[in-house]
Amino acid sequence: MKTFNKSKYNRLCAEFLDNWSDTGLEPAYYVKNGKGYRLSELLFDSDWNWIMEVVEKIESLENYYIQIEEQVCYIYDITKFDNIQTNAFIISDNKHNSKKEAVVQAIWEFLNWYEKHK
Repeated sequence: MKTFNKSKYNRLCAEFLDNWSDTGLEPAYYVKNGKGYRLSELLFDSDWNWIMEVVEKIESLENYYIQIEEQVCYIYDITKFDNIQTNAFIISDNKHNSKKEAVVQAIWEFLNWYEKHK
């Protein structure tokens, strides 16, 4: 994968899902199904159920669509579907070892962009 920080990635996912709590007084945590998880316990980089929560949230945004294939993941800006060759917002190339790794990389790149442009 390209430059990847597991801790930052998991935190970006938690913040993106709006379930991140950081009061500054207690350790920050993520709430899932009524249970709190510390940053080191988050599984957005390894568990398909957690990863798919982020995929579904991205697809719930008005202009984005995700296409997942073997070892490749594309995140499209659907406002630019007039040119299928240039509308991929994020492309996770086929140098990944698995589909999961490709999806995580695409999410990582998208969330870094989203954090700067939201």
